[in-house]
Amino acid sequence: MLVEMMRDATDYKLDMQSKYSFNAFAMQLYAESTKIKDFITDCINEFGLFESDGTYFWSNSLLRRMDKKKKVSEKRSNAANKRWNNANASSDDANAMQNDAKESKGKEIESKGKERIKDIVDSDECDISFQQFWKTYPTKGSNKKMSHQKWSTLWKNKKINIQEVLDGVNRYVAYQNHHGYSICAAQVFLNQERWRDEWGIEGGRAFGKHERNNASDPRESKFAAADKNKPFDPRELEELGLR
Repeated sequence: MLVEMMRDATDYKLDMQSKYSFNAFAMQLYAESTKIKDFITDCINEFGLFESDGTYFWSNSLLRRMDKKKKVSEKRSNAANKRWNNANASSDDANAMQNDAKESKGKEIESKGKERIKDIVDSDECDISFQQFWKTYPTKGSNKKMSHQKWSTLWKNKKINIQEVLDGVNRYVAYQNHHGYSICAAQVFLNQERWRDEWGIEGGRAFGKHERNNASDPRESKFAAADKNKPFDPRELEELGLR
């Protein structure tokens, strides 16, 4: 939504120095101004998605694409003018055809421009949401590039709801830590869509994917079983009667 606001702003940049700037952003984004200010600051300093000179902030990605769009539009306009200037059509019908063609071309350029802007916004939203995931997940031993590629694929296929994923991460990490199991790599978590699993701890007792559905057969999740790389505990020998 911030990128869409930049798209409509002068020079595609948003003011951040004005006394009421963040209040205005908050009203349009239906959020608290302090949270919006923190989020924009993170996008500048933590995620590197926006740039700022202290007075304005902007997206270099948007600037590049809008500059490219402008050049393409100017090139097509100059080519159209050259074709029509070289034409010898002098009748009213010829002039009418020329006007219709220009109008049609203008609508075509406008339509493609809107589609391109939508792609830009989707791309930036995807990157921002991935940074939120990466900041939340215990990423030791994870491959950020592979994780981002998988995230992008899931995003394009509309399989990502950022809040559901973050909630799933918190449940999964709590479950693994409760058992002393290892945390899988972020790319594995995404590939197997583990946030959809029913990780949880209730009443001091942990449950996996299948336990809620069948109380008489409290099997752990197949994903939990895959992460049982916990250190050896000598007390296990006593439980087995071997000590």
